[in-house]
Amino acid sequence: MPYPRKNQGDEIMGRILVLCLLVGILTGCYDQSPIERRALVMVIGFDKGEEKAVAIIPDIHNPKQSDANTQVGPQATAGPAILAPRLEGDTIEDAIESGKKRLPRILDFGLTGAIVISERAARDGIFPFLSWSLFQPTVRNNAFVMVTPSDLQSLFTEKAKTVEGTQGGNVIVSQLVSDTKSAGIARVHLWEAYRTYLDRTGCITTPYIRLVDGKVSYDGAAVFHYDKMVGRVDSKETALMMMVLVERTPYLYTFHFDSPDGGGQKTDPQTKGQANRRNDKSSNVTLRVQTVKRTYQVERVGPKQYSVIIKVDMDGMLSDANPPQVRYSTEDFEAMGEQATEAMHRDLEALMNKTQKQMGADVFHIGRYVRPIDIEEWRSMDWHEVFPTIPVEFEVKVRILGATR
Repeated sequence: MPYPRKNQGDEIMGRILVLCLLVGILTGCYDQSPIERRALVMVIGFDKGEEKAVAIIPDIHNPKQSDANTQVGPQATAGPAILAPRLEGDTIEDAIESGKKRLPRILDFGLTGAIVISERAARDGIFPFLSWSLFQPTVRNNAFVMVTPSDLQSLFTEKAKTVEGTQGGNVIVSQLVSDTKSAGIARVHLWEAYRTYLDRTGCITTPYIRLVDGKVSYDGAAVFHYDKMVGRVDSKETALMMMVLVERTPYLYTFHFDSPDGGGQKTDPQTKGQANRRNDKSSNVTLRVQTVKRTYQVERVGPKQYSVIIKVDMDGMLSDANPPQVRYSTEDFEAMGEQATEAMHRDLEALMNKTQKQMGADVFHIGRYVRPIDIEEWRSMDWHEVFPTIPVEFEVKVRILGATR
């Protein structure tokens, strides 16, 4: 008869403990509240408190609305589609705790698609909100982060609609997801914003949204120094910034074009037997950029001194937005490329002057290319203090391949 091993009892207890942990993980039971006892939060709003330090405004989906769509009964009994109570406390946890006295359900952040922070709170610093959200097990790390000057409760309620007619804060997520390539929106996820703040090799830029006449719209991007909002760039500047930063296309760029022949009635073999070309070739034209290649050249020229050249090469076609009755020659397209290059260079210099000199914000994340040059020097310096002093130049080349008609 074999004797029991000395530690056999400990082994059995250890196996039981592991089994219990596996059961908990597989069933996902971090709490035991049934679904009907949960308030499903679609968007989290953060603000400065009126009576307490902070306020959280959850955009709560009303499940009764879903029931009313499938059950016979008066629609009015379902209540509003979106609930957006304002919960205040000395901390975020205190604010959520206060909600237990006002809400019949437990807040569930598992479906949260966006985090919207009021501008007045963003100017004081968004790190506490990012940190709390990132370390909540039920908040997704790929939730979008945005800033708004509008009242959060109004932004989330069913009164806030867009051109598409989507209700409540859900439109904030649907617009971002529906067009993943447009350069016009400075998308940033919770993890990206949190990491950018911690490594300090660039600055955070988030979508800046407004509620105007009951409609939600994007109005450029909020720009941060560390975690404090210091200003914003408009929609055109945002599109230009994102086109260069992440090579995002398609990108529509409008500039003024003066034909080298002055728009005169020159003979064009392509128009033989047709009406003469119109003499209105001095006008604004829109270029649809199809490909963008961006490269950085960063050199160390002295202690904590660097020089930067950002090269931007792009190809594109004239957009359908241009007057269809105007026909351009080969010489026109060549001149158009040169004038587009000059206009793009001026716009990029103006954007850099605004963000670097006026805001001190590294919106192009040049710090990520400076850090590996001398990691010891990087650790000893404050990049956000050094960046406004370094020269940044652009080398731009725009090639117009033709027209889309």
